[in-house]
Amino acid sequence: MAFLQNPLRLEKKMNRDNEALNLIMSELADELNISETMEKKAVSGYENVGSWLDSDDFDTRTVVYPQGSFALGTVIKPLSGDDEKHEYDIDLVCYMPEMENNTAEEVKRSVGERLQEHKGHADKLDDEGKRCWTLHYAGFHMDILPSTTAQKSEGGPYPEDALRITEKGPQGAYSFRSSNPKGYKKWFEGRMGRTLNEERSRVAGKITCSVEEVHLYQARTTLQRVVQILKHHRDVMFENDPEIAPISIILTTLAARAYDQSEGVFDALCHILAHMDEYVENRNGIWHIDNPVAPGENFADKWELEPAKAQAFFRWLEAARSSLVTDLIAANGLDELAVVMEKSLGSVYPKRAIGKYGASLNERRRENRLFSTAGGLSTIAGSTSKVVPNHSFYGRG
Repeated sequence: MAFLQNPLRLEKKMNRDNEALNLIMSELADELNISETMEKKAVSGYENVGSWLDSDDFDTRTVVYPQGSFALGTVIKPLSGDDEKHEYDIDLVCYMPEMENNTAEEVKRSVGERLQEHKGHADKLDDEGKRCWTLHYAGFHMDILPSTTAQKSEGGPYPEDALRITEKGPQGAYSFRSSNPKGYKKWFEGRMGRTLNEERSRVAGKITCSVEEVHLYQARTTLQRVVQILKHHRDVMFENDPEIAPISIILTTLAARAYDQSEGVFDALCHILAHMDEYVENRNGIWHIDNPVAPGENFADKWELEPAKAQAFFRWLEAARSSLVTDLIAANGLDELAVVMEKSLGSVYPKRAIGKYGASLNERRRENRLFSTAGGLSTIAGSTSKVVPNHSFYGRG
């Protein structure tokens, strides 16, 4: 867009040695990631619900699986950094293939009635929502989306995974609409490239299981980390006006489309921010961000009636290009970098990330694995590099 910072300038800045920024931004994303304790609580919760919905005494076969940020491994902690007091949103699909000939109302109500039959779930069940049934737990709530098989192919790359989900209108009428969360997850995995296979192999070796058994939410790829950083930057920027903030599915989709397979988190972030708006189209005055697996679905469909949302997206993108790329590259030393990061990312997570990076440099220096190069400090030995002697200055690599 003409009023955004020139993307080509961002590309040129990527040519500098970004080793330190790659490491720091990777640490930042790991700090933003949901804790292992909360992840286990969420998995236990949805497996418990899934077992009840899929038990033999329920009159239809069901398959329950996660969708959205949890399924993609892009959940982020709250701005406060207090993981234990935050309520996470876990989105689940309740797929009932045998109800493909039932009405939308029957599909929707069958799930609600089944949850009511279990006292533990009934006590946590909220009033019926537009599309979901919601269960509230300590630390998270689960939105359960009733669905059944799509009756005809909607096209797209994964038609075999297409669903019809239920929707209750404002006047109480029920209807179906198409969706494909499994297809979207497969598409997102495909955008990660070989880094996903490498990461799944690493996790499989760590927890002693097969590569196929590693869930996407257990992986920590470059693309996942970039999406988490973008979402956190958005949350900080729109902390006082969340209603117009760019929604997560838009940030995730545009980031995945623009990802160039860079391995460094900062390198990938630079490229994504420089190119993500190329996948935002204006067709006859209407903004479009297409769902890559569901033809006809426009993630920016609310922008036409709420132009403030479109303006907010482009304002956010311009701010992200400046604060997450230009300003970070211009910073001198860790102290200045910390100040710059805290302006747009808050004080909690940058402080933790830079602290861990500094500690890792100290450890490498003690082990003679920190090197001085023409570009600064590096963790990689080169033909002209020298081992850094034991001192307390970190600098920037």
